[in-house]
Amino acid sequence: MGLELSIEPGRVTDAKALSAIAQSTFELACPADSDKSEIAKYIAENLSEPQFKQMLLSDETPVFCAWANSSIVGFLILGLSSPCPANPTLAHTTELKRLYVSPDFHGTGAADLLIRAAFDICHKHHRAGIWLSVFSGNLRAIRFYARSGFSKVGSTYFEMGNEMHLDDVMLATLLTTQE
Repeated sequence: MGLELSIEPGRVTDAKALSAIAQSTFELACPADSDKSEIAKYIAENLSEPQFKQMLLSDETPVFCAWANSSIVGFLILGLSSPCPANPTLAHTTELKRLYVSPDFHGTGAADLLIRAAFDICHKHHRAGIWLSVFSGNLRAIRFYARSGFSKVGSTYFEMGNEMHLDDVMLATLLTTQE
């Protein structure tokens, strides 16, 4: 019997599970030489259950969860009113704020389903593009986003405590052609 995945809108009751996934995967996206105490501080300040509850209650940050075997195995968070830093004149863009999948479910198609959900919600909200920032050294993620229709349009910095990390800004446009 194969793995059955589904995508559902996030609920406030999912906050604890989302926080656990974020906390277990965030470090994987960080540069290898990142200070462990800065990572821990960032996680505590940004990826705790209360922060997820706040996002789940906001209409501006839709959350979608990937489910397998009655458990959440990944999620995405969108920022519906986030202008693209590499192209601020491009109106009506949405930010893909977070897309995390539990390491045990990498390669299962969960991330692909989440990306499709992101495109679907952006299409429904008549967005001109969806953008994200990703650590420039996270080649696995960059390849995944490129396969999903994103291309690099600039750079920005991600601040994590006293550290500044160079991120690629990637953009996918023409969302009205997505089915």
